[in-house]
Amino acid sequence: MQYKISKYLVITDSSIDDEQDQKLVYSTRSGQVMLLNGDTIEDIRNGNIYSLDEKLIDKLIFSEIIVPEYENELETVLSEFEVSKSDNDSLGMVITPSANCQLGCNYCGQIHSKVNITEDLSSKIFTHIRNKLTLKKYSSLDIVWYGAEPLMGINSIRNLSSQLIELCKENKIQYSASMITNALNLNERNFNDLVCNMKVKSFQITIDGIKETHDNSRFTKKGKPTFDIILKNVINAVNSPVYEKEKALISIRVNVHKENYLDVEKLLEYFTKLQIQDKIMINFAPVHDWGNNNADKEVGLSLEEFSNLEIDWFLKMKELNFRNQNLIPGRIYGTCMTTTDDSELIDAKGEVSYCWEVPYTPDFENNKDLIIGNVSDENIYKKDTIDMPLRNWYEDIRNKNHNSENCNKCEYLPVCGGQCPVSWFKGVRACPSFKINMEDRLILQYLNEKEVLV
Repeated sequence: MQYKISKYLVITDSSIDDEQDQKLVYSTRSGQVMLLNGDTIEDIRNGNIYSLDEKLIDKLIFSEIIVPEYENELETVLSEFEVSKSDNDSLGMVITPSANCQLGCNYCGQIHSKVNITEDLSSKIFTHIRNKLTLKKYSSLDIVWYGAEPLMGINSIRNLSSQLIELCKENKIQYSASMITNALNLNERNFNDLVCNMKVKSFQITIDGIKETHDNSRFTKKGKPTFDIILKNVINAVNSPVYEKEKALISIRVNVHKENYLDVEKLLEYFTKLQIQDKIMINFAPVHDWGNNNADKEVGLSLEEFSNLEIDWFLKMKELNFRNQNLIPGRIYGTCMTTTDDSELIDAKGEVSYCWEVPYTPDFENNKDLIIGNVSDENIYKKDTIDMPLRNWYEDIRNKNHNSENCNKCEYLPVCGGQCPVSWFKGVRACPSFKINMEDRLILQYLNEKEVLV
């Protein structure tokens, strides 16, 4: 069989070893990295593949650095996404138990109200999920508790969790749950209750820098500071016996913008001073447009600015002995809930959509493109959404619809999947930071592992 060099490759410009002219070659089709010398890379580029050692050729084929000459790689990658989508046997549901939130963050695109899931709506949500589980043979149910602020509706979480856990037991399927929370109400009692009784094992909590910058960014609606309360709850949680015993995990999200990027390293140092750096994960995220609120233009950094800073933060985390995290994205076979046929988001009014941006966001309340219906309609679970915008995202990429021309020709498609289809849909660039800083990531990962990746 004849082979060609894959179009889904990233090759570092810099050499790891100048004397031997060795460079890192990253296949986004497989997620594999190999260390190859310059002559070998040139042979591959020029099609002189069979002049190489037979064992090396086998490794290149396995890593999908070289692929069959006849192959349409874009079609292969899109087909793999589509097959994985059709084969998916895990039902993912996002539930917002409350439309309320204590915070008044200046980059938030939501409009909050004092609305919680009622007992009647809770019953309808449970029935809706139970009905969805009858549509095919599922192996698991995954719930994400989201907001506004989910802990404003903790009684609804408690009630629905109990019912859904029992439902999964009856149907002999696995149950898992996570939460995205501001952590103001994540006190010791609530944390233990959520982890032990509601099976919420993973928490994403946002802290936007040290006290001064965080409190200027994430304050209450009455303008009160929140840093001290949130951090106290995080410290108590990660030092609780329950945290280790139940294998819970707290991931700290740092929303980076023009007002706080200089203090990110100070925050990392502060976590180290508190001796919790090895108990948490860190996720840096650029402030972006949310429901056409233009937060990216008003307070955001450019993707290039953010990507360059991110490498400095990764280096700082290494220096401070934070938990290891893989800097190189692995191959994915699905993008997000928007592109998954049966994943849904249910808000505190019972409205069913399929994107995180939809609930409580005026732009989407006025534009119903991504709204499926309401759980008050007992037959809504049967609705086929394949023809709704972005639900058939991989076909969109194939045909360059919804501003996906960039994804159609991008070498990162297999590890990105388009990142955020809704952003492209709105005409907003959605590329991940690793598209800009991948060379630095590859070299840093290689140095971290201190071993030859061949």
